[in-house]
Amino acid sequence: MPLPITQEQHLALRRLRRSHPPIGSLAIDLAGAFNETCVDNPEFARVILETLCRRLVEGEPDAVESLVNHFQTLEQLGCLDADSVASFTKRIRELPAQMPKVHLPKAI
Repeated sequence: MPLPITQEQHLALRRLRRSHPPIGSLAIDLAGAFNETCVDNPEFARVILETLCRRLVEGEPDAVESLVNHFQTLEQLGCLDADSVASFTKRIRELPAQMPKVHLPKAI
C-alpha cells in the first residue's frame, strides 16, 4: 500500500513537480513505491522524507547522502524494494549540484 498523502500534500507535490520536475517526480514516485504496512507510523516516515526532500531542494550539502541513507534504511525495513532504492538513488545522484532556488509550501 503506497504512502498516504492528503489532498493538500498532493497539490504541493504537483507544484514542486512544476517548479523542479526531477525532485517533484521523485517525491511522487517515492510515495507510490512506499509500503506503509512495514512501519508502525507511516506518517512519521512521510515527514522524514518530506524534510529530506525539502533539504535537497534548499541545497543543503549533506541532503543527498542523508536521503540515500534513508532509502537504504527503508529498504531494510521492507518499505521500499531494492529496485526502487537503486532507481531513487541513481536519480538523486544525477541531480545538478546547484539547483535553482524554489519557494516550497510547508507541506510537500
